[in-house]
Amino acid sequence: MKKYILYLFITITLVACKDVTELCEDTNYTYNNDIKSIIDANCSVSGCHSQGASIGDFTTYDGMQSIFDGKFEDRVIDKGDMPPGFILYFSDKSKLECWMENGFKE
Repeated sequence: MKKYILYLFITITLVACKDVTELCEDTNYTYNNDIKSIIDANCSVSGCHSQGASIGDFTTYDGMQSIFDGKFEDRVIDKGDMPPGFILYFSDKSKLECWMENGFKE
């Protein structure tokens, strides 16, 4: 039993330590097909990055382009302080990270 737990721990550690670029190389996430629904549910809500918001309108791909210079990675991926007040689902954050790693495809 102890060996099984040790093997499980090692496997989880190795998977968790994989380079994000390697994990994302087989993905082809695009804003329109995969990301917009995540942004709509978590970012472009009333009082945040909704249409016409002075802090950034993320209701469209064009509106998001201003944060592709590193702000997206810093706030959503690295610091994890966006969206404020809650944590993104792991699957959503993974999609966002791969979308970023693959060049923010529209």
